[in-house]
Amino acid sequence: MKNTILIIIGLIIFVELFLFHNGGVWFLLFAFALYRLSVRKGEKMYAVAALIFFLLALLSMVTVRWLVPVAVIYWLYTRHRKELYVAGPYMTPEKPYAWQQQAVTRLFGNITIDATNTILPLEPTFISVFQGIGKTTIFVPYDVACTIAVNQGFGKVLINGHVMDAKKHVLLDEGARRTCMIHVSNGLGEVEIWQK
Repeated sequence: MKNTILIIIGLIIFVELFLFHNGGVWFLLFAFALYRLSVRKGEKMYAVAALIFFLLALLSMVTVRWLVPVAVIYWLYTRHRKELYVAGPYMTPEKPYAWQQQAVTRLFGNITIDATNTILPLEPTFISVFQGIGKTTIFVPYDVACTIAVNQGFGKVLINGHVMDAKKHVLLDEGARRTCMIHVSNGLGEVEIWQK
């Protein structure tokens, strides 16, 4: 672990010296020299001065400004990767399955939800999709009344093959006993909702 940290610090100094030609590297080298002096002489004053110059060097380095957000994003990704899937395709099982309320969030990727492979309960069911980029396809049975709300940035909305307004609420009611509320929010892509 200690060697890894030293290698990362060395790479930062290398990038600063040879790519950005930043004068903040000199603060870092001066801080290192003051720290070595404080270790040899046992003076806390040199250590405090080394800490001040080290902070000045960190604040002036371009690579550290990029490293901090990348480290935070990496930490969030490793912490939440088991709980949150934000990229890639999502599809309900092709075989019959027990119904669960569908709440899908994706940054990008295609989403396919097929509610015809399950028996929807008598109480209202919900399908909620929040997507950045990609195609969303939802299949619902004909004997289910649907309330559809679509929020579409760029792309088209197709409901049973007919092009609809991107920010319209639609009610498909066939006098059914079961109801399904569908909310789709998509930034860029196509939204298709089919009754079959």
